[in-house]
Amino acid sequence: MVRRKAWWVLCIALVACSACTRPPVSASPSPPPSTTPVTASPAPSPTTATSPTSSSTHSASPTSTSPSPSEPSTPPPATSTTSTPTSATTSATTTPTRASDVTVTIVRVTADQGAIEVAAQVNGLVEDGGQCTAIASSGTARRTTTSQAFANTQSTDCSPMTVQRVPPGDWNVTVTYESSGHYGESTAMSVRVAS
Repeated sequence: MVRRKAWWVLCIALVACSACTRPPVSASPSPPPSTTPVTASPAPSPTTATSPTSSSTHSASPTSTSPSPSEPSTPPPATSTTSTPTSATTSATTTPTRASDVTVTIVRVTADQGAIEVAAQVNGLVEDGGQCTAIASSGTARRTTTSQAFANTQSTDCSPMTVQRVPPGDWNVTVTYESSGHYGESTAMSVRVAS
C-alpha cells in the first residue's frame, strides 16, 4: 500500500519535472474574428405604384408662340385694264326682230319745207288694229312718226303720216306695219327736202 502511494508520488513528480523542463507551449492564437465588413444592403426605395400625372402637365419643350419670320410675299403683277369706249349713239326706235310675213308698199312720198308726208298700205291683208310707222333717215339723223291702220276692201291702209322737223337734204323713207299677228317692212324710197 505504501509502495503504491510512493509510485503515484513518483509519477506525479516525474510529470511535474517534465512539465518544468518543457519549453512553454505558446498557445496558438485563436484566429481573429473576420474583419470583412458587412455591406448593409440599401433600404429598398419606396416605389410608387402609379405616378400621378397632372392633367395640366405642360410639354417639356415649350412651343414658341411667336410666328417664325417668313419671306415677304411677292405682290402679283399689276394687270392693266384698257376700257374700250362704247358707242353712246342710240337709235330713236328699235328695229323689230320679228320676221316679215306681209308686204308693205309706199303709195306716196312728198317733201315740203321741214316735213315729209307718207302714204302706205299692206297688200293682201285686211284687218283693223295694226300700226304703221314711217321712218326717215339721212346719215345718222333719224325721224319717225306713227299712225293707225284700218281695213280696206283688198288691203290694210295706213292713215296719212307726216314726219316733222326734217332738215333739208336727201332722206330715205321706209314704212313698217305691225299687228298682233303680222309684221312687214317696205323698201326704201328717196326724197329731197328743200331748204
